[in-house]
Amino acid sequence: MKVNQLLQKASSSVGQLRQDPSVRLTLYLLFGVVMLGVLSALAGYLFGHESLKGVTQPNMNPFTASAQGQYPREGSYLLKESDILAKVERETKGISKASEPKKPEQAKKEAKASPSPSPDKNQQTSLPISVQSEGMRLEVRALTVAGDEITLDVGMRNEGTKEVQFLYDFLDLSDDQSQVLSSEVKGLPTKFPPKSETYSGVIKVSGVPQNSIKWFSLGLADYPDQKVELKIPKIFIEKK
Repeated sequence: MKVNQLLQKASSSVGQLRQDPSVRLTLYLLFGVVMLGVLSALAGYLFGHESLKGVTQPNMNPFTASAQGQYPREGSYLLKESDILAKVERETKGISKASEPKKPEQAKKEAKASPSPSPDKNQQTSLPISVQSEGMRLEVRALTVAGDEITLDVGMRNEGTKEVQFLYDFLDLSDDQSQVLSSEVKGLPTKFPPKSETYSGVIKVSGVPQNSIKWFSLGLADYPDQKVELKIPKIFIEKK
């Protein structure tokens, strides 16, 4: 009996709700909001799908891809934060890379190795100057001074059996007062294949006041291994 009474009360309540206009209006509004949300989501998906037609993922890495027969563009490599900070510190403090203290392990390694003998002062005053390290050879053929700019005519060749890579942003040039000089390298590739030919290029040193320095040093290491170290302690500037 109690169950029948409860069912009768429930049915009568539902009937009253159906007859109440405010309840029906609320249900209609709720249904309308749900339908608008579904339609908006569907429209957004369709518009997004149409706008992305024809867009595909690149098949090659833009940082490493280069045209066949051409050298990679300089500056397309990811640099280590420690290398960047070290270069900035050298330039701000005016300390050349050659004057930095070396680690004990590096000092022992250099002591065991047999580096090529450094040319004396008389040899360095007369060009060309040639140095080599790990099969990599660097030759400074000529030097010209025009205003506050010094231009070095250089040649580089890889005589070894392994490819050697350089980043010329880390070329170290310092004058006789241990001040870092700004430079620009043109004509030289960033990668030297094994047993390569001789590549010719120029190194332009800018911002050098006339008769302000007598000589400057040059240092270049391969990247990222830094096993090849091409160093010329003194390149004298002939006064005219």
